[in-house]
Amino acid sequence: MRKLITILAMSFGLLAALASVGFAALLAIAGGQGVGRGAQTALQTELLIGSVLLLGVGFGLSLAWAGWRAFSDAPARPLRLTAWGWLAFALGIVLVVGQASFSARISLLLPFVHVAAGFLPALLFISLAAWAAARRGARVGRRAMLAGLAWGGLGASALAAVLETLLALVLLVLAFVWFQATDPALLTRLAEFARNVQPGGQPPDLTALTPLLRSPAVILGVLIMLGLGAPLIEEACKAFAVPLVALSAHRISRLDGFMFGLAAGAGFAAFEGTFYGAVGLSTGADWASVMLLRAGTTAIHCFASALGGLGWQSILTERRWLRGLALGAVAVAVHGAWNVLAVGQGLASLAGGDIGSGVVGPLTVAMFVLMGLLWLAAVAGLPAVAGRIAGRIAGPIAVASERARGSDWPAGDEERQAPLNSDLGHGVSPQDDVLNQ
Repeated sequence: MRKLITILAMSFGLLAALASVGFAALLAIAGGQGVGRGAQTALQTELLIGSVLLLGVGFGLSLAWAGWRAFSDAPARPLRLTAWGWLAFALGIVLVVGQASFSARISLLLPFVHVAAGFLPALLFISLAAWAAARRGARVGRRAMLAGLAWGGLGASALAAVLETLLALVLLVLAFVWFQATDPALLTRLAEFARNVQPGGQPPDLTALTPLLRSPAVILGVLIMLGLGAPLIEEACKAFAVPLVALSAHRISRLDGFMFGLAAGAGFAAFEGTFYGAVGLSTGADWASVMLLRAGTTAIHCFASALGGLGWQSILTERRWLRGLALGAVAVAVHGAWNVLAVGQGLASLAGGDIGSGVVGPLTVAMFVLMGLLWLAAVAGLPAVAGRIAGRIAGPIAVASERARGSDWPAGDEERQAPLNSDLGHGVSPQDDVLNQ
């Protein structure tokens, strides 16, 4: 099974890289033929092309490389990243340089700084958790982490996009049926609003959507989609990196589950951040502020998917279904709460509570504060949980054992023979609960 997984990883990575080139070419052709006129739309198309090429090809080739190195049983290497403080400093520099480039319209730099601003936060939060684990003497394998990162950016992103689109279509059909029966006049006004939206033109007047805020059907639909449906789909897709690893490694440690889930969440957030960052420019906001907000969302993605990965590990390795499902529910709740609070502020703004005007309703202020607290909890939770898990296992011995084995791709039970300390008392024997180098 281990060899099959590595072959599939190589094949999927190469296909994804080729598909990214093809999709970027289609975007370039569409932009060249004037699909979506306007300088702003042209800029967004340019950013999307750069994001697809740099991240799609980069993730695809990285996954293929990791699969090949594992297939050939190449020597193991531990994950080593630049210190998170330096990554935070680099992110600040990129935001400053990027904003200056956007203001001066330096086209050559724009795609690169855009992708860097979306990718650096992902590396930052991986480095933060890895640093906390390393302080307790624990390491994870570079190739396995790279595979999780690529899965999040490629497989999880694509799968989640398809499933969320299907869910959105179902909710739209239900909303149409509801309004057709209860308020046909509102449907007419919405159709007129849609006809007046011009691609590449000025941002539409969203106050025309204010009547929707009074509709229980719309409020319920938004809550279902953003508070439950989208988080459930995305967390399931991201954390699926852990059971994929388990197909080749019958036993994975808690640190494996947490860090592999984190890597998948980081890859997902990098791709989502570059995409929504480009789309967000249509609101007229500054590029740097848009990407800074996306960097904040990256922390939520990383922490939630790390908890989801830890939940998968509990189910697959320790057979603790209740604990695993509870961790998955917490991951969805964290993600869903962030979505609801973020959208709630936008809805409050449409209803009259504008944060920038200085006249802010108490509910809007409360949502802003709660978002800040949730973000701080996620950022602090990554090193706290990683360090706590690492402190319960014999990290240095595990690293030495796996390095001697010569591969950092997770191995089967028959290859795990070093007697190591582990999460004792939690249903995992010492020889099974080791770090994947």
